[in-house]
Amino acid sequence: MNVPTFFTFLNLFSGFMAIISISEGRADSAFWFVVFSAVFDFLDGKMARILKTQSKLGPQIDSLADAVSFGVAPAFFVYNIVFFQVGRFSPFYIFPFVYLSAVITRLARFNVIGEDSQKEFYYGLSSPMSAMFMVSFALTFGKHLPYFVFMKEAVGAVVILLSFLMLSKIEFPVFKSKEKSEKIQILFFVLALVALVIFKSLFLMVSIGLYIILGVLFFVFRKESDEKA
Repeated sequence: MNVPTFFTFLNLFSGFMAIISISEGRADSAFWFVVFSAVFDFLDGKMARILKTQSKLGPQIDSLADAVSFGVAPAFFVYNIVFFQVGRFSPFYIFPFVYLSAVITRLARFNVIGEDSQKEFYYGLSSPMSAMFMVSFALTFGKHLPYFVFMKEAVGAVVILLSFLMLSKIEFPVFKSKEKSEKIQILFFVLALVALVIFKSLFLMVSIGLYIILGVLFFVFRKESDEKA
C-alpha cells in the first residue's frame, strides 16, 4: 500500500465511522467524520501528485471510498436526523436515495471524463463539497431551528439542488494550486481550519454556500461573455 492509498483508506474509515456515529445518535461526531473524509480525500490526491505514485488502481479505490464517505454517509445522516419517522413510512425517504444516486453518477462521470480534463474546473459540484454542505446544513438548522415546521421540505429542496449541481455542467473552481501559490493555499487552509473549529457546521454551511453561489454566477457570466464574443 502506497501513501496516497493509505489516505484513501483513512477517507473510507472516516466515512464508515460517520455512519456508525449517526446510527448511535451522535450527529456532531458524524459531522466531523465527514469533514475528516474530505480532508483525507484532498490529501490522497495531493500525495499522489507530489510523490508521483499515481496508478490505475488508485482512482478506482478512491471513487469507491468517496461513494461511502460522500454518498452513503451524508444520505444516512439526513435520513436519520431529518426524515426518519418511528413506526411509519414517509415519502420523504426518497430524498436520501436521490442524493446517493446523484453522488454515484457524479463519481462515475468523473472517472469517465478523467482528472486531466478537469485541472482548472470541476464539471459539476464535487461530491466532497456537496456532502459537507449537506451535513452542515442539516446539523445547523437542526440545532438553531429545532422546531422549524418545514425542515423536511427545506432539506429535500437542498437535496434536489445539490443533486442537480453535481450532475450539471457548471464549472466550479478546483483547489489545486500551482507552486507559486502553495504558501497562500496552506495559509488559507489553516485559517479555514481555525474558523471551522470555532464556528463548526455554521462556518462550513456559509463558506460552501458562498462557493456554490459564486461558482454559479461566474459560470453564467463567462457563458454570457462567450456568447457575446
